[in-house]
Amino acid sequence: MDLGLQNKVALVMGSSRGMGLAVAEKLVQEGVRVAINSRDAKELKTVADELTQKYKQKVLPLPGDIGNFEDCKGILKETLTRFAGLDMLFCNAGGPPPGSFEDIKEKDWQTAIETNMMGTIRMMRMAYPVMVKNNWGRIVTLTSISVKEVIDNLVLSNVTRLGVVGAVKSLSREIARHGVTVNNVCPGVIDTGRWKELAAALAKKEKAPSKKILETLLADNNKRIPLGRMGSPEEVANLVVFLMSNAASYITGQSISVDGGMTRSVF
Repeated sequence: MDLGLQNKVALVMGSSRGMGLAVAEKLVQEGVRVAINSRDAKELKTVADELTQKYKQKVLPLPGDIGNFEDCKGILKETLTRFAGLDMLFCNAGGPPPGSFEDIKEKDWQTAIETNMMGTIRMMRMAYPVMVKNNWGRIVTLTSISVKEVIDNLVLSNVTRLGVVGAVKSLSREIARHGVTVNNVCPGVIDTGRWKELAAALAKKEKAPSKKILETLLADNNKRIPLGRMGSPEEVANLVVFLMSNAASYITGQSISVDGGMTRSVF
């Protein structure tokens, strides 16, 4: 299937590793001119150089923090300057730390809201007028299956991700007539470093070996997944890139799970 993305411009946030990197690489494979982002400038440059060399197409590294307003402005401005436009935006930020209402402190709430909710909202606010002006655009956000079925001990994710879903639905209705779609992707158990981070936090809390906690977490999750395994970042990227294509022109305002059937929610 020709996705019709050749020579379009995409800004991929949070893309030095994991699902963000998989999305960036998939877009480069489709002939998209891609700018990638991460807070770690050194790691980001390494990734950009590797993709550039592998696909013989320049990938632009734009370091910055999605939780910082000025960083977001600078990232978008540089993308527009270097590529003379923006057709697609992928919003992604690392998951907030685990914890219950009892565990989470005021500063943790503020950080999660700024990064995981406001970071995505501000990037959408800055980017969509460019797309509206061109009467074509694609915005895809990345949240979690926690927006459909809350996950115990991940209260920050449960709350901030739902804020993103509300923004996606609202914006999608406001700009649909301009040929711009806005959708959200909800990954389940995906094989990224996030699981090691969650296991380490839980191990510290329970004073248990991190490796053992990780093995238990993954075994328990695999029992709950009808497909019986974790998903790969590439499987998430396949959906994201499809939603950015002409083939998905009649899909907007949706939150679509990539979870191997794990979520019990009907919608």
